[in-house]
Amino acid sequence: MSRIGFTVAALCWATLACAVEHGEPTTIEQRDDAGVVRVRRQVRLNARGDFENHGTYREWSAAGELLGQGRYASGQRTGVWRRWAAIEETPDATAASLYGFESPVLSESHYRDGRLTGEWRVCDAAGRVALAIEFDRGQRHGVAVFFAADTTIVRRSRFERGVPVGPVERGDTGGRLAVVADYHAGRERTIDEEAYPNGARRSRQEMLGPVVRISTPDDPWALMLATYAEHGEPIRHGSRTVWYARGQRKHASEYVRGKPVGESRWWRSNGQLAASGAYDASGATGVWRWWGENGLLTARAEYRGGQIVGQLSAWDALGRCRAGQAAGLSPAVQLANRAPERVESR
Repeated sequence: MSRIGFTVAALCWATLACAVEHGEPTTIEQRDDAGVVRVRRQVRLNARGDFENHGTYREWSAAGELLGQGRYASGQRTGVWRRWAAIEETPDATAASLYGFESPVLSESHYRDGRLTGEWRVCDAAGRVALAIEFDRGQRHGVAVFFAADTTIVRRSRFERGVPVGPVERGDTGGRLAVVADYHAGRERTIDEEAYPNGARRSRQEMLGPVVRISTPDDPWALMLATYAEHGEPIRHGSRTVWYARGQRKHASEYVRGKPVGESRWWRSNGQLAASGAYDASGATGVWRWWGENGLLTARAEYRGGQIVGQLSAWDALGRCRAGQAAGLSPAVQLANRAPERVESR
């Protein structure tokens, strides 16, 4: 090499060293064993003295085809990122949702401070949208829609801060949508029903299923869809009704996230009211009443925070006052001395 060549090379290395020293980005290349450039990215030294990605990032296949590109800012993805891939190269779950579409597909996502923000969209070679999912600060937040190759909607759902909320809709071959599930704060709304041995209905309870939480996050670069798993146990949420074996109503109440709220009532098999009271967030509240088989009031108690306040009023089957007497009281009154929540178990 000539002296001029050495001088130029020295100047180039000096410029590179100076740029790195002052935290300015410089471009580096990563090659495979065949010498083909597979990654070209910009890096810089940060204030801690560590190298970090800062600037453009591009990746190629061994054949020299551009696979993806985006930008980094201080080591974090920022702006628009694009990734091209053949459908058969995508994860199985993604490939299944891309059935009928044309390769290669383009995955386009948006980042802010290293987190997905905005819409992640996947389109095929013909420009047809296969999926579109909204994000905010790295979590699914908004609408998630999956399309068929004929542009009809296959599935549409909503998320808030990474958990499913509201109705989940599925489309048929004619493009008609039907609600197939409904979520409340990450829990699926379900109905729990029980029957007597003869098939007659015994109880019906609106429920919330276990909490659905993310297991693995969405990865637009790898075209990988998030996976979810259930955690915890189902809880009562909504109306509860219990019937006698012959079909008469026995009990009716409301629940919110596992706790009874509002008015609850119990009836005898002949339709006569047996007990009535209300709940709030602290437990049984207000005035509770119990009636005997003959329709006479057998007990009256006022509750606050799930506990009796003041004097329990009680009467025997003949209507005689039995206040303050424990012996000989009806089962309903004995139950009142314990807690209203125990009534339902009888």
